[in-house]
Amino acid sequence: QVKSAQGDLVIGLGDKCLDVRLANPADGTEIFIYECHGDENQRWSFVPTGAFFELRGLAGKCAQPDGTITPLGHTRLVIGPCGGPEDRWQPSIGFPEEFTLTQASTGHCMDVEDNNTANRTPVILFPCHGGANQIWRLVGDGSGEVDEVEPNDTLATAQYLSGGDFTLDFDPDVGSTAANTSVGIPHVTVVGSGDESYDYYSF
Repeated sequence: QVKSAQGDLVIGLGDKCLDVRLANPADGTEIFIYECHGDENQRWSFVPTGAFFELRGLAGKCAQPDGTITPLGHTRLVIGPCGGPEDRWQPSIGFPEEFTLTQASTGHCMDVEDNNTANRTPVILFPCHGGANQIWRLVGDGSGEVDEVEPNDTLATAQYLSGGDFTLDFDPDVGSTAANTSVGIPHVTVVGSGDESYDYYSF
């Protein structure tokens, strides 16, 4: 049941979602996995910053490590202000379908602690090994899509696409062979079927 909040779901081990604890926007709030419900505290956006990405979530805060240590001795991930080197992540080849996330300043990967699928299992930094508890996938909610509305076969009947139709959600089909531009340039997908005529759109 995916709700109409902005951003994408980041889904990992046990089909659980990356989640900000109790939807608390305060700096230092823990990130864990939890059953997917699609509310704002499970919505994330990959925002390019140089060669890396920031992973922005609730209240525009970024996923980052802090000094908090789990009982197993690992560094937990929390949300906090964006803009520092600790906020930079590099998705692996396979993004957005199956990928690892490497934290730039440590070279360690985003990891579900102890390979545990239970709700509220901490998400941590751990040396990269590519196991199931370090594999993530990105799932959108259909935002950035509009249905074609006929008649729109002439300039006079062009279908209007409002600013609210556009999104910065990741789309693997937007860009070129050199770069994906979907998270940097607003885009919209029109869903329709060909009928041997031209379609017109305005925005």
